[in-house]
Formats: sequence, structure tokens, C-alpha cells
Amino acid sequence: MVNVHILGNKEFFVSKNAIQKIKKFIKDNNDTSLIVSSNYLKEGYKFDVKKEDEDIYLTINEEKNNISIDKEDKRQKLKDKLKQMKNDRYGTNIKKMNQMKKTVDKSLFKKYSLIQRFAQNTPVPKPDEVLDNPGMYKDQIQMFGSGFLKISGNEKYDSLISSYFKELADKLGYPVYSINELQEKMKQQMPQQPKNNETSQETTNINLESYVDSDTESESSDDPPDLIESNN
Repeated sequence: MVNVHILGNKEFFVSKNAIQKIKKFIKDNNDTSLIVSSNYLKEGYKFDVKKEDEDIYLTINEEKNNISIDKEDKRQKLKDKLKQMKNDRYGTNIKKMNQMKKTVDKSLFKKYSLIQRFAQNTPVPKPDEVLDNPGMYKDQIQMFGSGFLKISGNEKYDSLISSYFKELADKLGYPVYSINELQEKMKQQMPQQPKNNETSQETTNINLESYVDSDTESESSDDPPDLIESNN
């Protein structure tokens, strides 16, 4: 008489009846090679079968090979999807840049392209969007076009960005801010400080030093030689 022994966590059976079904199947067929684990066990588990005389031992184990292959397959699919999304974004950006090239001045387009390439972490509006709605960007143009702001932390990139906004300002007829106008504008945008003159003045000076380069002359908006050719 065949004795069936099940080793392992019985919670991995698809149902309580599955335990009796596998025992009956073995006793009826007496051929362990016919056992199909997925008929009795949950997904990801299988029987390791061992036979000793009239005793058959069924050990429940994870299908490690199948799980590994499945994980690798999912990982590859995720990589492929991310690559496709990157390609789609790149293709979309190329199309937008080509369209923009047809609608804005060559000099503006070149400067914006260089900003996207070398100072892409600095948020700069697209030239066609600025020209379509200049009032929305007026303050930004007058401030950044002044050449006094430390924007990216890199002198050449700051000069490039300032040159871009200065050209927009000239095109739109917006006068860029002087150092005094810029400081006054920034004071207006700062949160109100306590009415202690000494404390308020000290705080204002510290905040301004974070943004304004008082040693920069108004000519600092000239094109950086390593990034932009002369417009003349």
C-alpha cells in the first residue's frame, strides 16, 4: 500500500481539497512523473518528489528558477518601457525645438539651445512662449537681463542666461533693472521683517547677498566667449 507524506507549509495548496486530491491521484496512478504541481499548489510553488519503497514524500518548495526568470523578465520590460519613454520625450523635444527654430530669431534660439545644453537645471522660459505672452515674463526679463543676479552659480552660465534675457528685453522694449531698481524690487518681494531697523537692515543685506552680485557691472550680460559667439 502506498503512503503519501506531505512536507512543507500546507497553506500553499490551492484548497484544502487539493491535499486529498493529490494523495488520491498518487495512489490511483502510482506514477509520480505524472504529477503536475500547478494542479494542486499556488503559483510559484512545486512538489519535490522522493520515493522510498511504499512511501512517497512530497516536499513543497518555491519554483526559484521560474521566479528568477519572471523577475528578470519584468525588470527587462521595465527597462524597455523607460527607454521608450525617454526616446519619446527626446523625439518630442526635437520636434518642438525644430518648430521653435522657425519662429524665433536665430540668436535667441541659439542662446536658448545653449542654456538647455549647459544650464538645463536653471528654469528658463522658451523664447516663443515669452514672445507670445511677454507681460507674464516682464519682471523676470528685467531682473535676469540686468546681469546682476547670480542665477546658476556658474559665471559663464549666468552670463549666458543674462544675455538671453537681455536680448528678449531689447526685442520687447523692456528696460532692464539697474542695481538700485533690482534691490528695491527684491525688497518688495521679501517677507515683511520686524520693525526693528537694525535687525531688519541686517536681514535684508544677508538676503540680497544671496542673489545680487554687487561687483558685477551692467556689461556682464555680454556673451561668454566659450559658449556664445559675438552677435555683431
